[in-house]
Amino acid sequence: MAKCRKINNKFKSLVLADTSKKKGSDVIQHLAIKYIHKEIGKDWFGCAAEGCGWLQSGNASKPCILRHATSECKHLSQGNKDFALETSSDESLGVQLQARDASTLNEPKVTSKPKTVATLNFTEIGKTEWLEHLDHCIMKLICVCNLVPSILDTDEWREFIQVATKNRLTATPSDTIEREYIPKEAAHIFCEMVEILKKEKNLTLAFDGGDTHACDSVYTAHVTTADWLTYFLCCYEGTDEHHTVEWLKKFLLESLDLIGHENFAATCSDSTIVTKNGRLEMRDEVPTVLKSSSRLSMRQVSKAHIYTSWSHQALQLFKLWSMHILRNICTEDDITQGLVKVRKTQFATHYSAAVSLEHCFPQIQELLLNKTIHPKDKEWADSLMGVHSSTELQLELAQYIKIIDLLVQSLWSLEAVQMTAADVFLFWHAIGAELKDLFALGFIDSEVLKTPGTLSTGGPTITIPSLLPNNAPEASQVPIPAAYCHVKKALKHVLHTEIELFDTKGCTASIAPLVNQAGGSTKSLAVEFTLQLMAYSCKEYPFADPLGSKLVLQ
Repeated sequence: MAKCRKINNKFKSLVLADTSKKKGSDVIQHLAIKYIHKEIGKDWFGCAAEGCGWLQSGNASKPCILRHATSECKHLSQGNKDFALETSSDESLGVQLQARDASTLNEPKVTSKPKTVATLNFTEIGKTEWLEHLDHCIMKLICVCNLVPSILDTDEWREFIQVATKNRLTATPSDTIEREYIPKEAAHIFCEMVEILKKEKNLTLAFDGGDTHACDSVYTAHVTTADWLTYFLCCYEGTDEHHTVEWLKKFLLESLDLIGHENFAATCSDSTIVTKNGRLEMRDEVPTVLKSSSRLSMRQVSKAHIYTSWSHQALQLFKLWSMHILRNICTEDDITQGLVKVRKTQFATHYSAAVSLEHCFPQIQELLLNKTIHPKDKEWADSLMGVHSSTELQLELAQYIKIIDLLVQSLWSLEAVQMTAADVFLFWHAIGAELKDLFALGFIDSEVLKTPGTLSTGGPTITIPSLLPNNAPEASQVPIPAAYCHVKKALKHVLHTEIELFDTKGCTASIAPLVNQAGGSTKSLAVEFTLQLMAYSCKEYPFADPLGSKLVLQ
């Protein structure tokens, strides 16, 4: 791991410290650079990665360097990153406690009666070991049970530790647990998780962008196994960076590299421009990983002409959202959520708006009838109060919600982190089964063609052969292959029955003239049957035109 000692322009007042006489730890040697201020001679230390501007005053702190290397630095090489993760993992409280428990199990059993914890001599356990065990429990309370770290610095907490340990231990400050113990434990858990995922196959990488309450822009990546177990893989903070397609592609490739390209079967995200194109660019680099979209397109349904009326009315009504009067009257009627605006980047935004409008519609009518609110568009207000027009609007809302509801629930389900490529495949099979039952009612004469597994035809496809034998290979040449197969199966059964009767009765059978025309061979008759059925299906001669007064089928 070669150490880079290139000084950034930011450090013009600093010079490299002489470390030839004094050898530090491996962490400092590999991951940090020591500086001295030219004028005041004060010690400084910074990150060894080229291009990283991280800098701290004082003596080089090993916990501080490891925390920066494992969770903050974006410029560290992969080799140094792995070294920092392994070192932090080995020094975590969890690893030390596990090693201590393992050594205790290997010790010979003591036949004498053990002492209780209350009467146990304090020196037999060791003050340091007891404190580490206690700090590990406190750390789990913070990370798992949402204990606020600042509580550890209060007088009440110090009193609690003194009472619990009978004044034998001193409470560890929150800064130590936050800045040293938690980062090391996170590195340990991450290393363990990576080892688990490297043993899995057919993984799905789900990623999405967002922001924190502090308005920091972040991208997160989760990994879902074939058994629907989800792991949080990484989070990349890039507030000061442009989230371009190339940037996202690099993020995805680095995420795949953490586990290994060969372990992944698919990636999944929403279909915003950057994420969609990022998936495409990534697939060019790793063609063995399928891409799939986690959203369903309902745009065409929302744009249908029968729903344009309610959408126009909704845009007008959403302006009332800013009025506290509507919120107050909805609260009185136990309606906890008011009108939801139509947003450009929110999934199923028209559906959410329609549901909120349906819930608040009686309250809006009440405000208009009481003249509590005075819309500028009087004609629009009258349409909401009119019996016929308001009934039509409510009917449109009910129809739209009824049609879209199942798709929206599926969309929100597939948008979840636990979604895998297998879930998308099963979902579209379920949709296909519902459509099959629908079209079985007989009001349509063509079958539904679906592509399970992915909505996009740009990715690689897998052809799964049918488990049933194909008895009609010529069906691909007719307009409706499925209909041809069904008709051929039925007519072939009739033909087979007639041939069996011919074998039994001979010339007295009704099919005997046709057998004689075919030269007495039933096989020739079967071939002629296929040719004529093909000609009929394709509307070819002699089935293209009626013959005299007879219809084509006659």
